[in-house]
Amino acid sequence: MQIIDDFSDDRLKSWCIHCGGWLINLDTNVDHAPSKGFLLDPRPENLPTVPVCMPCNSGFSRDEAYMIASLSTALSGTTEPAKQIIPSARRILEKSVPLQEQIKRSSYDVDTGTLLAWRVEHLLKWL
Repeated sequence: MQIIDDFSDDRLKSWCIHCGGWLINLDTNVDHAPSKGFLLDPRPENLPTVPVCMPCNSGFSRDEAYMIASLSTALSGTTEPAKQIIPSARRILEKSVPLQEQIKRSSYDVDTGTLLAWRVEHLLKWL
């Protein structure tokens, strides 16, 4: 992955990009862009990161898990954890049976069993 130099003003790097809180006053860590959960192994070692506050970074974990599991389920055509294309989705679905069941209930046959689709509005109830 090619890293592009960051030429932004250093004064703009003092805030959490999610909540706008001053990073100097907060516990921080880094947010990867794109999230590591969307990437297959072997992942690039030089993923771009942005400093963020820990409450924001951990606060988006559930949304990120939902998105990864939904995407992998659509790509795989099943909610079975062992058959997921995205490895992190396998772990997410194994750990969250309610999410796995909600995604499964939201799926329906479009073409007599040969094509699955999902009703996203039903998935949002899990969030």
